Amino acid sequence: MRSTWPVRIGSSLVAAAVAALTLGAGGAAAWEIDPKGDEFGRSVFARTYYADGIGTTDSFAKAFAAGDDYELIIRCRDKELHIYIVHEWLYDDPSIDYSDTALVVFGSKPAVAWPVWASASGNAVFFGRESAFAKRLTGYWKLAVRIQASLTHTARFKVAGLAAHRAKFKSAGCAF
Repeated sequence: MRSTWPVRIGSSLVAAAVAALTLGAGGAAAWEIDPKGDEFGRSVFARTYYADGIGTTDSFAKAFAAGDDYELIIRCRDKELHIYIVHEWLYDDPSIDYSDTALVVFGSKPAVAWPVWASASGNAVFFGRESAFAKRLTGYWKLAVRIQASLTHTARFKVAGLAAHRAKFKSAGCAF
């Protein structure tokens, strides 16, 4: 079952397909929370996955089995906040200077250009202004990201429920 939600980008109207997925009572998002610690300090990882055909899930196995999956990761390590999307073929040639912005839609707000940069391996895109990005995520139930690389990649995540985990990030040194 698919639905669409309109997004205004300038004067054009773009219909972004959103995969509908029943995520239990209250429509909570599928976050996998992994608090860790070692001799260097406390760290927290929050992960959710998106794949066409299944939508958002907290199961890596389901996303991987569906193929062409995207992983949204919010990581606090060494008191540094990082937010990034991983995809096996995101930037197929890391030597090319790709766009330094991605189109991001929080909820049903207008799309905004958000600063990004590619990982050295080319399979991840990191978001700039991490604290501001995380704060926005806690206020919305869905996120759509369009990344222009050699191909256009669009991933849609249900992100509701992240606010319930803010204390874990704060205790690891990453308040947002």
